[in-house]
Amino acid sequence: MSSSTDTFFRPTGTTRVGGLIGLPTRHSLSPMMHNDSFHLLGIDFVYLCFDVKDEDVGTVVGALRAVDAYGFNVTMPHKRAVIPYLDELSKEAALCGAVNTVVNDNGRLIGHNTDGTGFLSGVREAGCEIAGQEITLIGAGGAGSAIASAAVLSGISALNIVCRRSRSWEGTASLASSLTEASGCPVRLIPLDDAGAVRSAVRGSCLLINATNVGMAPDTEKMPVTDPEIFHPSLTAADVIYHPRRTAFLKQAAEHGCRVVGGLEMLLNQGREAFRLWTGAEMPVDVIRERYFS
Repeated sequence: MSSSTDTFFRPTGTTRVGGLIGLPTRHSLSPMMHNDSFHLLGIDFVYLCFDVKDEDVGTVVGALRAVDAYGFNVTMPHKRAVIPYLDELSKEAALCGAVNTVVNDNGRLIGHNTDGTGFLSGVREAGCEIAGQEITLIGAGGAGSAIASAAVLSGISALNIVCRRSRSWEGTASLASSLTEASGCPVRLIPLDDAGAVRSAVRGSCLLINATNVGMAPDTEKMPVTDPEIFHPSLTAADVIYHPRRTAFLKQAAEHGCRVVGGLEMLLNQGREAFRLWTGAEMPVDVIRERYFS
């Protein structure tokens, strides 16, 4: 393994390229996370960021295929748009209808979604084992649908999805039905304004996840649920938001004795899962966490 202080990258004639496509991408921590990991493990890969317009997604995917890229990540707004240009989808990606990681398997581009599996890995590492347990998820947008898909495939006993009665309600109901049909796990849709039903669902759950952007900076005082009665000491509360690192939702949960898991763990672990898919190796996660996530 290379020295952790020797971070100078020396490309060779065999260096393979990959990276991130989206718009914008320049804020991403992924290049540092992956390039440091490649270097530390002596893997001859490089990870770059590419700002890609909507109309250029197919062209860029074709170019990455043509140059034999090892794979790439996909961020907003292209997680759905990239699908027609791929050869195959993993079960998680097919269920949630979105891709954040593409693997080049001998010329075949396979789409995965590591957002949900990465998030749940962080939850497990925090000490919350969800297998055989009921969980509750607030929100079923991009992050929420990925987490829901990974959750029902992970052996949970039931999933409650809490969301607003809005234009997306029918779409969420369709997602719930598809998840149940694909996994056999019962998925129940609960209106956010039905306080009694929400309280009952959370009290029967080992894990409550905020998968909305409520509480994200600059509106850091907002909360996805305002009923403190939902929290109980055996509950783990988790948030996809990482700015701020400790949201008002997590603060209130902690005050009621809950274990809490912040959004940085999702960011780190989705990258960790992608790294494993591309390389077959384990990311040196302790080093990466100390450098970029502490």
